[in-house]
Amino acid sequence: MRILGVASLGVLGTVFVVACGGGTAQVRGDGTEAATTAETKKDGGKKQREQVTMRVVEAPKEPEYVDGVDRAAQDAFRRGVRAVSQTPPDYATARSAFEEATRRDPAFLEAWFNLGMLFERTGRPLEAVEVYQQALQKNPGNRDAKAAVGKVYLSLAKRAREARDTQKADRYESEAKRLFDEVISEDTDNVQANNALALYWLMRGDQKTAEDFVKKVLLLQPRNVVALNTRGLINLQAGRLNIARWVFEEKALREDPNSTEALTNLGVTYLKMGETPKAVASFEKALVVDPDNFEARMNLAAIYLEYLHYQAALEQYDAVIRLVPGEAEAWVGSGSCLLGLHQPKEAVERWKKALELNPNLGPLYARIGKVYESSLNDLDQAIQYYDWYLERASPPANDPIRGRLPVLKEMKANGGIMMPPEPQEETAPQGAQPEQGAQPEQGTQPAPAPAAPSAEPDAK
Repeated sequence: MRILGVASLGVLGTVFVVACGGGTAQVRGDGTEAATTAETKKDGGKKQREQVTMRVVEAPKEPEYVDGVDRAAQDAFRRGVRAVSQTPPDYATARSAFEEATRRDPAFLEAWFNLGMLFERTGRPLEAVEVYQQALQKNPGNRDAKAAVGKVYLSLAKRAREARDTQKADRYESEAKRLFDEVISEDTDNVQANNALALYWLMRGDQKTAEDFVKKVLLLQPRNVVALNTRGLINLQAGRLNIARWVFEEKALREDPNSTEALTNLGVTYLKMGETPKAVASFEKALVVDPDNFEARMNLAAIYLEYLHYQAALEQYDAVIRLVPGEAEAWVGSGSCLLGLHQPKEAVERWKKALELNPNLGPLYARIGKVYESSLNDLDQAIQYYDWYLERASPPANDPIRGRLPVLKEMKANGGIMMPPEPQEETAPQGAQPEQGAQPEQGTQPAPAPAAPSAEPDAK
């Protein structure tokens, strides 16, 4: 079973309230001004902890407003926070509310940020980048907006690398790093940029540098859940599974019990520890908080598929496809589920869609060919996909399909009938007799049909 990449670039919780610099005050879901860094230090982080863990927003009887921000914009912002705080979140209402807030007050940075994070959470990173760039235009020089754009580029780089598009991944990473460096050169203590740089170096396998940036954030904000989550990821990547579990469970989730990133990463940690039931419980809890958690659904689907729970796995993959229609791996996994449910035609259609999204999935051509040959009795399509497999996957010389394909082409030339081999004249020694029970020589019988295709994908 393949474990999907961990959650590292998602937003902090579902409240969609972030600490922002610039010309406007930070506004919480109830309309009140959030604690400043200095205030947070004075009260030991209590105000910050309350803000991070807030999930259900109840409007006070007399709404409080922050000076300098349009009141109608603040009302719209509150409606948006309520919508994303529901279980499940009402993203359509939230988007409309945040967009209204930005129209009423174009300098309302928090509304822009929450709108951008909504697009991130719903699998539309390019639209998120556009929103953050608009926030930057309306608030020139804002470092948090610049760092947010870079964070989305990191997310895009991660996806590109998973899709084996190294060139695109390198391009996104390079642009993200440029933006982070610009922010740090102007404000060495910028939390957003330092958190993102920790993730950048972790993605590149440099755990020491990643840890340096995490330490810097935690010195400024000891209860910063994003930094705690990254610290857990560093230990997870290093194979220190017990420490990673402790950081996710006892540190990040103590600060924010509903952190979907920490819950997802805790599930991945349990998977690597061989504690599958606990992993499933963590992924399911993450989905209660955020039904659109991509990593949690993909990992849960992979577990169900591994244990041949085809219908349960298919439901998870279908949910991912509704969320991110361009995710090729979900189409591959859902096709495997359908094959396990004895629906080969539907399985092939899902796999073809995966190849439209990512033509470089070489082994999938062979799998489709096998289903056409073994289950759908379509020799022409089987030959076509086997040819594409040899062309695009470049398998080794001893790959069974290299030997099978000429046999199938001969069958096609003979109208689907395998012709017996031409008789060969042999000169046996005078008086020689065949040994009792002797078997025909290799090559005188038709090659055996390949085994039925596995219902489990090569890479879930």
